[in-house]
Amino acid sequence: GSWIFEDNIHAMDDQILLLWGREFREPHGIPSGQAPIFHVFGAYRVKDVRRIEFPYRVDWEIRPHEDSWVQLSDLRLPVPRWTKMMGLHFKQIDSWGVKRFFETAREKVRARMHTWGAKEIARFDAFSDALPGWLEIAAKKAPAPAEESISTRGTARDWEESDHGRLIGGGSQPFKNIGQHLTVEAPKPAAVIAVKTAAQAAAPTAAETSDLQPLISPTRHAEIKERYGRETLTAMLLGSLSKPLLVLRGSPGVGKSYTAVRLTAEGTQKQTLVIPVGSTWRGREDLLGYVNPIDNVFEPTEFTRFLIDAAVAWDKGDRGPRVAIFEEFNLSQPEHWLSDILVRSQYDHEPREHRMIQLGGASVRGGGEPRVYLSPALHFVATINSDHTTRTLSPRVLDRAALVSLSVEPSHCLRQVGLDLDAEQVEAISDLDFRIRDLGGGFSYRTALSLQVALGSLEILDLDGWSALDLVLAQEVLSKVQLLAADSTDHNLLAQLVEWSEGLGARLPVCGRMIAGWRDSLEAGRDVQQA
Repeated sequence: GSWIFEDNIHAMDDQILLLWGREFREPHGIPSGQAPIFHVFGAYRVKDVRRIEFPYRVDWEIRPHEDSWVQLSDLRLPVPRWTKMMGLHFKQIDSWGVKRFFETAREKVRARMHTWGAKEIARFDAFSDALPGWLEIAAKKAPAPAEESISTRGTARDWEESDHGRLIGGGSQPFKNIGQHLTVEAPKPAAVIAVKTAAQAAAPTAAETSDLQPLISPTRHAEIKERYGRETLTAMLLGSLSKPLLVLRGSPGVGKSYTAVRLTAEGTQKQTLVIPVGSTWRGREDLLGYVNPIDNVFEPTEFTRFLIDAAVAWDKGDRGPRVAIFEEFNLSQPEHWLSDILVRSQYDHEPREHRMIQLGGASVRGGGEPRVYLSPALHFVATINSDHTTRTLSPRVLDRAALVSLSVEPSHCLRQVGLDLDAEQVEAISDLDFRIRDLGGGFSYRTALSLQVALGSLEILDLDGWSALDLVLAQEVLSKVQLLAADSTDHNLLAQLVEWSEGLGARLPVCGRMIAGWRDSLEAGRDVQQA
């Protein structure tokens, strides 16, 4: 907690703290060899935080208000939807999620799904009755949002970071920007910075490369930060400066390709080449081209022509960035066809021979020598997905690349396309996205655009808003889900989806029927495959 409390020891005063961890049952405790299930153990209203110093560390004691706590482990309630904060142990829940969590808890208490006595029930009732007022106080006392924000998004997999995680719920999302003081300032728009790769760091900087322009234009910083958060922007800036290859990873529709082609300044898109990687690529010929055996002339690909043009521009003194974007980078094994680029891009611009790629043949079709200089102004960006159709990146590639994960909240996707939905609809979308995000699905920009089209065609489709949302979620979000009957993790996920369909998704019958069908399939020992 030092990243919070060193800067502001009162940051959590009067906030609501939920404590959660892995499920345990007497007498065996936490089961091993099974997919982890996380439950909320209790909650309390924070009174203050006390600093405790030891010779080699500092601890922080978070103390509750007297009689402002409640024990909840008997109810076995799942962890609500959260967003990640800086640090390992703290997550954040918005006030809507906290209220809904305690509404669910109250229903279980009324149904006597616990072993509590009268004293425990009275304590719970007092806590839940006072909660709305406490949340209002928490929102007023929470740290004010800063102009520059850090915003990282959590996924269900992040629950495994700690067996004793905490979730904070107060106000809307008052702690979204609390880590601002830990951020690294991005280059100022007017600055022109020198770029060094890791291999160049030990070499003296020559005047010829001192005016190199960065891959990510300062004019793009605000857009990237608004989409993905300050932490992601900083990671992209660092990766583009320290490595020859920047890899953008994320679920389909998160905006990887859109972001990749908009890294450079407006008006420089002609200096960008998009290369769709094929699943059959096995060697350098697929990327660079081949020597025609009839006339011994090298047949270049569009990528090789791009390299030649970049080398000519460099020799003429053009130091503007040129970007090659590898789409679906891991459809095939990159080191098989990208080896020349991975090796040559590590070297300094002098001696020139170190950055020279030998093409072969007597000449190049269309003009040029049978070798090409890898311009220091060249940048390489790749987009990858993680599913059964792709290959994992090898340590050899990862050692030469900066890997940055992109993710977006559904509410941001909706704002980007100009949709203003009911709060209940947004919450239903967000909660579904939170539950299935680790499966490579989730709500994306493309899904938001489809929903925009559907809501604009309600009369033609003879639907209302909820029905349109129901169909879009079934067709474009749930359609990405695959479940294995032999996987206990998938059974746990299905239980969460059933809970969603009976709660926030109760007004979405098409989605509900799909999920009910999945339950029948898994109970019968059949895997769930959408297509």
